Amino acid sequence: MPISQTFSRGSSRPGRVCEFESGPFARSNGIPLRPPSDLPSPGHKHLSIALGDVLGKGRAGTVHCATLITPDYTDLPPLVAKVWRHRRSETIEREAWFYEELEKVQGIAVPRCYGLFQTHIEWGTEVLAWNNKIDPNEPSEDSMWMFTGVKEKTEEDPTLLSILLLERLGGRIPLRQADYTDIKSDVYEIYDDIGKLGIEHIDFRWSNILSVTEDSDHPPSKLICPNHGHAHQWRIIDFHLARKTNATPEYLHSCFDSHLRRLFNNAPYGITVEPWE
Repeated sequence: MPISQTFSRGSSRPGRVCEFESGPFARSNGIPLRPPSDLPSPGHKHLSIALGDVLGKGRAGTVHCATLITPDYTDLPPLVAKVWRHRRSETIEREAWFYEELEKVQGIAVPRCYGLFQTHIEWGTEVLAWNNKIDPNEPSEDSMWMFTGVKEKTEEDPTLLSILLLERLGGRIPLRQADYTDIKSDVYEIYDDIGKLGIEHIDFRWSNILSVTEDSDHPPSKLICPNHGHAHQWRIIDFHLARKTNATPEYLHSCFDSHLRRLFNNAPYGITVEPWE
């Protein structure tokens, strides 16, 4: 039986940092500082949503349609709620931090992020996104971080439920298409956009590049990219494996180029390739 739950705004956790000591791959002025925020100070407003259909599942969580119930926020675009898996809240807190780092390109190269929200639930409550009932004795595992070099492990509260509220996007890069020139150019540009802010995405997957929404009642963002002078049609998602770095934009371009070339070389044949393949 569905139940209602009240969430409060959560706090982000600093993400991974990778710094070159010196050499041609390092920026002369170090790791880029986060640009000043243009957002107003946090207030005390409330937003009511209902979770709907599952749009996608990944290693770390499940993405649901989020239907707006509160009538006072008609200016919001369609939303999704990313519900994090059991005992992985530390990871979503890092992803929230990267969306804060990328505020200047939200709605341009990445989706708009409306915040991290958390609550505590009673033991025995079934969370469908967790696919199991809460067990206080269950070991906390986060295998997705093992191959990134992060060894730290903290015991998380097994009753903590975390969601990330994001702008809803459209579909993935189409397969078996004859010409990818325009899509490829746009995707390369949005990766350059985040690279200028010192963010390395890491998770270069076909499923992590989405088009802007095609909802006619909520047209896609027409924000002009300050780096390229036009509105992009694609967005990068999933930053829980990302890292902030002092690597030069040129070096970051070379990193994602090798992965994107494989993606676009295989897409005409209907093949999706993963970074580890």
